[in-house]
Amino acid sequence: MLLDLVGCAFAQSAGRGDEAAADKPTLGAAAVALLTKDDSYYADQQILQAAELKLSDRCMRQQGFRDPAVDAPAQIDRDEDWHPDLQQRRIHGYRLGEANDKSASEGSVDVYLRTLSARQRERFHQALAGGSTDQTPLTLSSGQTFTFPTAGCIAESRGQLYGSPTTAARIEFIPQGHYVGLYFKAIEDTRYHRAIEVWGGCMHGRGYPFATQKQARAQAAAAHKSSSATAAAKQEIAIAVADAQCAGTAGLTQTVQGLLRGYAKGLPAAQAKELEELAAMRTEAVRRAEDLVN
Repeated sequence: MLLDLVGCAFAQSAGRGDEAAADKPTLGAAAVALLTKDDSYYADQQILQAAELKLSDRCMRQQGFRDPAVDAPAQIDRDEDWHPDLQQRRIHGYRLGEANDKSASEGSVDVYLRTLSARQRERFHQALAGGSTDQTPLTLSSGQTFTFPTAGCIAESRGQLYGSPTTAARIEFIPQGHYVGLYFKAIEDTRYHRAIEVWGGCMHGRGYPFATQKQARAQAAAAHKSSSATAAAKQEIAIAVADAQCAGTAGLTQTVQGLLRGYAKGLPAAQAKELEELAAMRTEAVRRAEDLVN
């Protein structure tokens, strides 16, 4: 019933005035997916990661090493407050306790590097990501600057998938910059606040009197300071699962995705055109990745 109420309220709100076109983005579906992070977006990310690791491992083996990340590739993290991954939360909660758990944070690369000498480890890093001078900055319109490798097997594998390491970096970071800007607009929207009110009512009914998801995470984090690791993990998972289930009850994912689509209509023409171009290049990269992985 709560979900039906939220869905109805959202539909009515979106039907007023200039909001009537909120679900009719001017951007193409592939470009919109870069902003709304729907299931197809994450599925493509998983394919791209698998292909990049395969190419990187092939490159590293040619230089006498291997890229151990290909043995146990990390799952794409799709868990966000408004887009929770219920399966992940049932196992890891919010992942708040993993920062203090060395065994959980240590990856296959760390294990592999321990088998190498100091000199070999230096050569490994050089082969994988080049040297300190092989890093190029990419500055977003927001002013944020990211760096990415232009030499080494990472750069080589991304070049094969995307055409160049620079194109790969632009596809990764530029849409993310737009997403952050649109997201902050979305969470100020009254439709978002109505959904959060429904979420809060759901949480209260489960014994968690939180008004916001930030409060839920704070309570889970506090448990790690006041309880044993086992008890804290259990409490964190319980809160995180309830949070995710109540987000589903409130229709939070659909609400935020609708708001992101609506606000994306207000992007300047140049930015919209750039997103379309990046989406087209990413689609082509996914095609190459599928050919490589399958």
